[in-house]
Amino acid sequence: LNELRHFIDENPNKLYLVVAGTPTAYADMTEVPSALTRRLAGQEFILDKFDNKNIKELIKLYIKNARITESEKLSKILHGSQNSDLYPFTDETIDALYVRTKGNVGYILKICKKSIITILESKEKIVSKDLIEKIQI
Repeated sequence: LNELRHFIDENPNKLYLVVAGTPTAYADMTEVPSALTRRLAGQEFILDKFDNKNIKELIKLYIKNARITESEKLSKILHGSQNSDLYPFTDETIDALYVRTKGNVGYILKICKKSIITILESKEKIVSKDLIEKIQI
């Protein structure tokens, strides 16, 4: 942290430094006042947690990036066309994710990854609410 403070002090006024961290890491860093925390005071921007709509969109985008054309066709056959963008997740799964993670994006991604691996290993077709509740984070 001391090196970061020196970096801020030794650079020109038009330099913008963006540092990202978890709320826990930020709390740890600012717990004991220091020269760095005085320089950062009032400059932090805390991201909002995700709601159900944001969780759905996040999952859709991740799946869209990973899915291939044949896989898309298969998901529509297995899951129906209504929510194929979310397959293997369901609306019930999204609700369970929201309750379980309280909208924390890191936890959402961790649970989604573990749940997909679990259903692939078990030959299940969808991620269930029960699975979301069982996965360790």
